Amino acid sequence: MTRDADDHDSSDGVTLGEPSPGVRDPETGHINAYPPAPPPGEPLVTRVTERLPKPDRTITYTLVDPVGVRPGGTDLRTALVQRAGGPDDGDRRYRHELHQRVGRVVVAGAHVEAALKRLLVVTSVRESFREANYDWAVLEVELRKALREAGGALSAEALEHVGLLLDGADRAGLRELRNQVVHSEWWPWEEFQGRFIRWGRRRDGYTGLGSLVDLDNLADCLEALASALADIVAPVWPYIILDTRESADSGDGGA
Repeated sequence: MTRDADDHDSSDGVTLGEPSPGVRDPETGHINAYPPAPPPGEPLVTRVTERLPKPDRTITYTLVDPVGVRPGGTDLRTALVQRAGGPDDGDRRYRHELHQRVGRVVVAGAHVEAALKRLLVVTSVRESFREANYDWAVLEVELRKALREAGGALSAEALEHVGLLLDGADRAGLRELRNQVVHSEWWPWEEFQGRFIRWGRRRDGYTGLGSLVDLDNLADCLEALASALADIVAPVWPYIILDTRESADSGDGGA
């Protein structure tokens, strides 16, 4: 998943329909030129042509701004998006694929955080999840502190393994990529496959471009990390064993 280096839209630009074409300001993402302004109180309605990357193509759609021409332009990153007549079959297929993959990332990321909490409990003076109830960033900071103190129930070899896993996740940017997927607004329309808008805290937003393959790869990495962390804590943590399907179906409880 990518964005351009200056946090601007990853597309090549937007132009407005005749008679007065306009372009989006590359610094702000705003459309700053319009057809003749409508009368006061009337909405702005104009056709917009946008060049999309991957694959290189253009798409034309209608921009409606109920308040007319805004000072500074209309920021397309914040616009509501809808299709005339409602979502079509292509939109529904894409949404099904997108939601499956985003869901995998959400679940796998939560498993990573749960594994970090377990490790923090067994390597520090914390006695329960309640005392380790932090987000991923804080969990990692606190866990690294605990690793340096080399306390708790895990061996020195296990502690070293945890540190190596955290280092690898940092190099791959897994936490930020997970946050990007979870906290971005994805455009669930077939023409805009992979487009997401991310707004940081007190920062301008940016438009990014990902793919279903990117989401699959990220989920694979998160699942592998969660599994590796769980394997380390398993020898000193309670666990549940589910019955095989056959024994559960027979009602014998596996006895």
